[in-house]
Amino acid sequence: MATYLGRGLESWEVVHHIDGDNCNNSLENLLLLPNQAMHTAYTLLQVAIRNLEARVTLLEAENVLLRTQLESLGHGNIELSGSTPDAP
Repeated sequence: MATYLGRGLESWEVVHHIDGDNCNNSLENLLLLPNQAMHTAYTLLQVAIRNLEARVTLLEAENVLLRTQLESLGHGNIELSGSTPDAP
């Protein structure tokens, strides 16, 4: 980062490794943050996003499983919106 900037880093500046690999110093993987507090906040945000993405993936997989189970019971293409289908 210092080479890219053409100057030394200030003592308060923090270089964040986007992929979490401190050995990967490619410029595309580096983000210069103004201080440690911003680095901590950015890292916590990244963790929260990864956790939400994992939850979405799990919910999508559960949705596919439920659709498959409904179809195997002969209920066809029922939307899983929380409402129950009308009785015949």
